[in-house]
Amino acid sequence: MQAAIHAQFEREMVEELGLDQPTMEAIRGVMTAMVERRRELYQRRRALRALSREFHESDGDEAMARRILSETRAIRSHEALLEADEESQLLQIMSPAEVLRFQALRDDFNDRIRRMHRGRIDGI
Repeated sequence: MQAAIHAQFEREMVEELGLDQPTMEAIRGVMTAMVERRRELYQRRRALRALSREFHESDGDEAMARRILSETRAIRSHEALLEADEESQLLQIMSPAEVLRFQALRDDFNDRIRRMHRGRIDGI
């Protein structure tokens, strides 16, 4: 199902942005290059949520609170750097208007993936 949604995302990109194959390949390269960095940030966010739950459930101390806040800032900083890096690379391939449309399409794609996962979890 996720692969089908991803294929649909690429078709929408090609159709809505009027991309040719070489441009699509270049965009795919940028997206692929960012996957590992996004995965690492996702894992850090999950670990931070678990630590935050532990803090609230166990009446954590000030040191733990500082650690959580520090990690939150670090993650946000890395996310901002990743987004800026990706945007810079995409602007070498597409116009600013195309980059904005790409970002909107990707947000829609990510929403569909989240709904798919929630449906799977809710349907259990």
